[in-house]
Amino acid sequence: MGFTSILGFAQQLIRQSVQPNDIVVDATLGTGNDALFLLSQLNKKGLLFGFDVQKDAILRTKSRLSSNITSTILSPFVLFHESHANWQYRIPQHYCGKIGAVMFNLGYLPNGENDNIITETHSTITALQTACHWIRPNGIITIVVYPGHYGGRHESEHVFNWCSSLDQNEFHVLRYQLCNKHDHSPFLLAIKKI
Repeated sequence: MGFTSILGFAQQLIRQSVQPNDIVVDATLGTGNDALFLLSQLNKKGLLFGFDVQKDAILRTKSRLSSNITSTILSPFVLFHESHANWQYRIPQHYCGKIGAVMFNLGYLPNGENDNIITETHSTITALQTACHWIRPNGIITIVVYPGHYGGRHESEHVFNWCSSLDQNEFHVLRYQLCNKHDHSPFLLAIKKI
């Protein structure tokens, strides 16, 4: 699996799990591609929450979503200019246990102003812990990991180890990658709540 197919496979897994009226989260907005995809899976009763620490990512996502709003994308969305680690303080508590899908696309903002602003291991693990608590049964978390950039290998190892430590009676974890885990190619971790 290459770069495109890893992202495509993450979307395929989301399609198999998301219901049209679900609540979904894009934990790393970036350029808005995942947010747009998530919204395309929902009806007007669904809802998207999105997070990013970079103002540029918020602006890009708002622009992408606004320019693609059609009769097929009717769901409301709320974007937060802050870390995904803070989601339990931003998403209303009554959605706890009801989230259908969460997408993480780790790394840095492509073509952004500062490639040194990357997802951080501590905040990513915090957000993943929250996501596992907040998803509904049969809900899914997808994590696309890029070990090839500065800081990426450290984050990918910690995320992989954290996923491996999840209770197998509560979560099913899958890993997808073209090459072995010591390669620099991106890989996908998928966590399905049983």
